[in-house]
Amino acid sequence: MKPKQILFTVLMLLLGWVAMQMLIRAREAKVRRPAPAVEVVVNTMVAKPGNLDTRVTAWGRVRTVADIELLSQAEGTVEGGDREFMPGARFERGAVLLKVDDRPVRLKLESARSDLLNSLTRTLPELEFDAPEDGPAMNAWLGDFDLRQTLKPLPEVSSRAERLLSQAGVIRLWNTARDLEIQLERHEIRAPFDCTVITANLRPGATARLGTNVGRLLNLETLEVEIQVAGSDLHLIRTGTVVDVRLPGTGEMLRGRVQRLGQRVDESTRTVPVYVRIADGNDRLLEGAFVEALFQGSRVDNALRIPTYTLSQENRVGLLVGGVLERRSVNVIHTEGDSVVIQGGLAAGDSLVLDLLQGVADGTRLRDAATPRPQPSSPEGARP
Repeated sequence: MKPKQILFTVLMLLLGWVAMQMLIRAREAKVRRPAPAVEVVVNTMVAKPGNLDTRVTAWGRVRTVADIELLSQAEGTVEGGDREFMPGARFERGAVLLKVDDRPVRLKLESARSDLLNSLTRTLPELEFDAPEDGPAMNAWLGDFDLRQTLKPLPEVSSRAERLLSQAGVIRLWNTARDLEIQLERHEIRAPFDCTVITANLRPGATARLGTNVGRLLNLETLEVEIQVAGSDLHLIRTGTVVDVRLPGTGEMLRGRVQRLGQRVDESTRTVPVYVRIADGNDRLLEGAFVEALFQGSRVDNALRIPTYTLSQENRVGLLVGGVLERRSVNVIHTEGDSVVIQGGLAAGDSLVLDLLQGVADGTRLRDAATPRPQPSSPEGARP
């Protein structure tokens, strides 16, 4: 290599090294600008703890307290009642479901009443002589006697008159006639309560025997709604708590009250059955129907209702305190759809942050969206 080439190479290396040193020193001398402070704009609400009436929403089914098997207490040919006896038919309390031919019993009853009348008529003169103080009462009873009307109880008489009536067979004949009246009543099968027919085993023209299964009745007077309430909400419900039951389809609301509280938690659903009795509107309830129940729960003191999303998994909420974020723990009393009822941790006047604060650390600077951003001051000499 020629001397000129060697000198040129050395000179280029020297210039490169000098340039590199100058760049390193310039970078070290460069002054870094401090990063501007991060300020998060949030929406807030002023906490106003007070007495809150809680609301518990749950679901359940309509069930009957009593459905009965109806058995015949008479024998004979079946006749129709007030309306056709068939599944789905509704009857009011006391309505005639079916009749059983009562002619044989009616004839026996009229004969027994006639025997009673004759026996008392023959005995009355002797009674008026031996027990004159009881004569007017027996005469009055005899004057009201009607062969076609239900017997009235015999009047209270002295022991002497009672012996005379017993010896004459009056008391025995009265008991016989009264027993036949009871048998006659059993030939009319009446609804023991407001009901609907589930099954009908007898039709007009059939023959009824003692103990024949007439059918099955659903008691409409004692329909209940069995609501499955979360075990965590049971402390807000008491016997007598007012409940609004929403009917499916129509959305109609029926008012009821809690009758009983279950004493066992279902292990699979973690719920407890609560039984609600409807005051009015049983004619619009269908057994087995799925309904929604809105309980007017207990009142909670010093509580606040806030949106659910403002609560973290650790039951903490964010507060705007002195321009920075501060998180506090609260006690969750009850969850109501999109809101929760909390107690403790907040005081009146605290600014509760209503925005999601994912990834925002405690101490981060915050500014209420309702507070205007401060304007920077104009530099000296600048035009207004």
